[in-house]
Amino acid sequence: MNKMKLSIAMVCLMGIAGCSGFGQAMAAGGKIYSPQSGVLCDRQEGFCADRNGLSTELTTRFLGEYAADRLNDSHPHRRKSFTLSNGVLCSVHEHKCFIDQNKSFEDRRTTEMLYGESVSNEPQPLPDTNEAIFFPAKGIICDRTSNFCADPSGISMGLTQVYIGNTTALQSALGDMKNVNLASYTLSNGVFCDSQRRKCYDDKYRSRLNKVYTRNLFH
Repeated sequence: MNKMKLSIAMVCLMGIAGCSGFGQAMAAGGKIYSPQSGVLCDRQEGFCADRNGLSTELTTRFLGEYAADRLNDSHPHRRKSFTLSNGVLCSVHEHKCFIDQNKSFEDRRTTEMLYGESVSNEPQPLPDTNEAIFFPAKGIICDRTSNFCADPSGISMGLTQVYIGNTTALQSALGDMKNVNLASYTLSNGVFCDSQRRKCYDDKYRSRLNKVYTRNLFH
C-alpha cells in the first residue's frame, strides 16, 4: 500500500466487524438493478420491490411470471422487509436500507435508490463501484488500489472487510499497530482526506478543497 499515508488521531479499527458477509456492491454483475425510479430488482433472489415492499406486479413486469410465481409461493404475504442477494436489508417501515441484518450501518445509496430520499445538493452522483476509488454508501469511501475503506472517523478495518473483502494488505501496512494513526490518509489518486478537519483536498499540501469527496464523505 505504497500510497496510503496514515496520520493524526487513532480511530476504531473494527468499524462494522459483524458485516463481513456483505461482499458485493449493488450493481456488481447486474444481479441487483433499478429498472425504473423507486424500484429495485434482484435477479438472484428472484424479486422486485418498491417503497411498499416486495411486489408481485413489478416482479412479473421485470423478471417474468416464473419469478412472480416463486415469489408468491415463498412469500405469500407481502413482507415489510426484505434482504437483497448482497446482504443489504431494506425496511419499509423505516424507509431505510442497511448493510446487514443487524442494521449496524445504513446503506444510504440503496436507501436513496429505493425510497427516493436523495440529498438535493449532491455535487454529482456517487462514483461507479467498478472504479478504483468508490463510495459504496454515502459517508464511506473505498480505494481498491490502496486496499482500504474509510468513514468520517478515518480508515476502518471493518469497512475494508465489508466492501473490499480482504484486509491482508491493510493489516500488513499497519504492522503491530504501535503509534499508528488512521484519521488522515492519501488515496491512490492523490486526494488527501483529513478526518479532524472533515475535509478532503486535491493533494496532501491542502492546496485546494476537493468538494465532491468532502461532500460525499463528511456531509
